[in-house]
Amino acid sequence: MKIRKVSEVEQKVNPHGVEARQLYSNGQGMVMHLTLNPGDIIPPHPSSMGACFLVLEGNGIVTIGDEKSEAGPGTVIESPPGTPHGWHNNTGGSLKIVVFKTG
Repeated sequence: MKIRKVSEVEQKVNPHGVEARQLYSNGQGMVMHLTLNPGDIIPPHPSSMGACFLVLEGNGIVTIGDEKSEAGPGTVIESPPGTPHGWHNNTGGSLKIVVFKTG
């Protein structure tokens, strides 16, 4: 069994300039913890993997394909493989998201 706290996982800045922690990866999928600070944007981009987002804290705008929606704590959003997805933190607080990517 491997147990760790999110706060103890090394934090890096991903290619979109957002704080990211890789919590899990096994070659078929991964779990990431993202923190978007006020004004941060992850532009819509496709992924070969499907993605599922869980908003832990804060609010933001999620884009999946041509659809946009506000999302807050406890919201789960699915994005099919190949569909562009992105986020915008348009608030004054942090937006914390867990991303599950599966092959």
